[in-house]
Amino acid sequence: MALRLAEIAFLALGLAGISFLPACPVQAAETVPDLYQGQTITTGTGARNRPAAFAECFVLAAAKASGDQRLLRDPAILAEARRASDYVRAFRYRDRLERRPIHDEQGSRDRPHVVTADFEPARMDAFLKTLGVTPWTGPRPSLALLVRMDFGAATYPVLSGDDRSRDPAEAVAAAAKRVGMPVRLPGAGAQALVAEAVGALYLKDGEPPAARRAREALSADLALIGDFRFEPKKRGWVARFGLFGPEAPVRWAVSGVNYDEAFRNGLRGAAQYLSGHGNPASDP
Repeated sequence: MALRLAEIAFLALGLAGISFLPACPVQAAETVPDLYQGQTITTGTGARNRPAAFAECFVLAAAKASGDQRLLRDPAILAEARRASDYVRAFRYRDRLERRPIHDEQGSRDRPHVVTADFEPARMDAFLKTLGVTPWTGPRPSLALLVRMDFGAATYPVLSGDDRSRDPAEAVAAAAKRVGMPVRLPGAGAQALVAEAVGALYLKDGEPPAARRAREALSADLALIGDFRFEPKKRGWVARFGLFGPEAPVRWAVSGVNYDEAFRNGLRGAAQYLSGHGNPASDP
């Protein structure tokens, strides 16, 4: 909880970047469900706020279905998102306060809801192709995610089933669903492996032995290593990433973000490269 409160004080958004890495063979790729689905938070369930919510979901779904994270800020996508309702085949709401009764004069229209929108794949594919963007519909490479979080007074790895990692692990799961990347976290007892992998993140050449051992142990195609440091002067986290496999590594960084966005940035960077859709700039 202290970690979350401190992050709120320094919340800021950042940009991602990546450098090209030669294509690597797929060994443990997975089919990702709901590629043409976007999700956001809106107020109430009425029609008044629905177009804006659908527009945001449309942009997220376009980036997810294609792997091309540049679409999140592409003017053509943002313009087409105004007509997102025409692409929707189904949608649903979930009250974020569903376990709390309505109080005072609050009505259901005033409560925050998660809206999930599913879009017509064929129609979205056709639109993406007008932009020269190829949908990424096949199985996707799986990632062994090795992350160390340094909050100054506390430093720890993000592990599956570890109480200290509960909130970061939930952020990883949410980011994986949002971006559409299969992710596998190491379990309890992998502290030394994560520490070794993060320490090797800054090596210039080749795949660190710890990265190889991690992806083999987790039956993953590649290892995504992240070094997260909370820096008040940057108004948030500075996260440095390395994507490693049998080929040469690729590295990028993001700064001044909360850790939810840092995890999204890491998975977006991996998706951007692996889908073959460009070379965003790093934000060190």
